[in-house]
Amino acid sequence: DEFANNVVERKGDAAAGKAARVYGGAGEEAEEAKGEGDEKPGQAPGKGWNKTVKAKMKWEKEKEAKAEELKELRVKWAEEDKGRKEFFAKRDEQRGKFRKKNARGQPVMKHRVDKILETLQKEGV
Repeated sequence: DEFANNVVERKGDAAAGKAARVYGGAGEEAEEAKGEGDEKPGQAPGKGWNKTVKAKMKWEKEKEAKAEELKELRVKWAEEDKGRKEFFAKRDEQRGKFRKKNARGQPVMKHRVDKILETLQKEGV
């Protein structure tokens, strides 16, 4: 737990806190963990953590996780969009060929024969 080192000293525990600092106990870790200006005069070290601070830290972690997930999704969406654009470009090109007519209004058979040949080659392979 990230808040395990937050130690609150009571008035009767002053000697225990001093001994912990001398022998390298949780007191030093708590002093290293807090930044400058965290402690008010007369306030025990490690004070200041409350529900709001914990909730904000949790919210920031969740926000970062969601941002990372969204970043991965955007890459995935870009790849899908690229494939979709290629498909529609090929389809539109083929439709354009199929819509062409000759001078008498008949469909151009060259494009239709090419499509049939392409389909047969795919089945043969």
